[in-house]
Amino acid sequence: MLYDYHLHSEFSDDSHTPMEAQIERGIALGLDEMCFTDHVDYGIKKDWTDAGEIGWRGGDGIGTPKSSLEPLTNVHYPEYFAKLYRMKCTYGDKIAIKNGLEFGIQVHTIPQYEKLLQDYGDQLDFVLCSIHQVEDKEFWTGDFMKGRTQDEYNERYYQEMLDVVKAFKGYDVLAHVDLIARYDPAGPIAFEKIQGILTEIFKIVIADGKGIELNTSSVRYGLKDSQPAEEVLRQVGLGERMDNFPAQLSGGEQQRVSIARALAKNPKLLLCDEPTGALDYNTGKQILKLLQDTCRETGRTVAVVTHNSAFCEIADRVIRVRSGKAESVEINEHPASAETLEW
Repeated sequence: MLYDYHLHSEFSDDSHTPMEAQIERGIALGLDEMCFTDHVDYGIKKDWTDAGEIGWRGGDGIGTPKSSLEPLTNVHYPEYFAKLYRMKCTYGDKIAIKNGLEFGIQVHTIPQYEKLLQDYGDQLDFVLCSIHQVEDKEFWTGDFMKGRTQDEYNERYYQEMLDVVKAFKGYDVLAHVDLIARYDPAGPIAFEKIQGILTEIFKIVIADGKGIELNTSSVRYGLKDSQPAEEVLRQVGLGERMDNFPAQLSGGEQQRVSIARALAKNPKLLLCDEPTGALDYNTGKQILKLLQDTCRETGRTVAVVTHNSAFCEIADRVIRVRSGKAESVEINEHPASAETLEW
């Protein structure tokens, strides 16, 4: 199945493409599902309902011409969600359409995003977390880099990202992790200089059950590497699979992707029906360890339905079912590690 969960439309200042055109293009490409994630950038842009005059500026020269005047505003939320509803009514029999937003977050703007989620969270299927600016200074204009060395502005950028993922949990996927490389006048920074802080960031993102985006716009921007760069992907064990389609993954890898997708929405309850049924012994143990670690590290409830009674050893609670009714409930005071399980 093919998905695109990072799409902009006429509701973002870096796009003039109507939703209809994006959807029809997606259908022509054979996509099964697409999610619009238009921009919200508090600290730089106003909401349409804010008091005072709206500012205007030229486009970025890629998504929109530099000569065009674009309003410095976030998505017009009522109009945005209303149009998404109309698009679902028009195209819903051909492609699944989801409601999303891309949050360009800074630490000092987190309260505004939390308020936005209070107001519109029930209409959202998906949220991208991006660092588009720091100290209310943008990268694509070069304002953030002025007066700093390459080491200084990269260190400040990744520190802001670390502080954001520590404090803000209302997102699903961390987008284009090394976005600053797209606009770095000095070229890509040596990976060794950012490896330590990236490790900290990824540990938090993974522990929170969030996703990490592989952004393909590097092709459009003429970059020599992906975003995140291949070295960054290798940091989380994905480097070898960056060019693979789902059908090219092993059963265990596909199962891990399925679990990761389920975790991306940060569910309180994860239901797994025979998660090792089609896997070999070693791969099955890896999946069980992943599920057990998810339960232990994130506090989620993981419910596994299985005919394999050996799994009872690693469960906190065992519910035996017969003819559709719970026959017994047992508490396991000392569950074993999935790594030690034998069957």
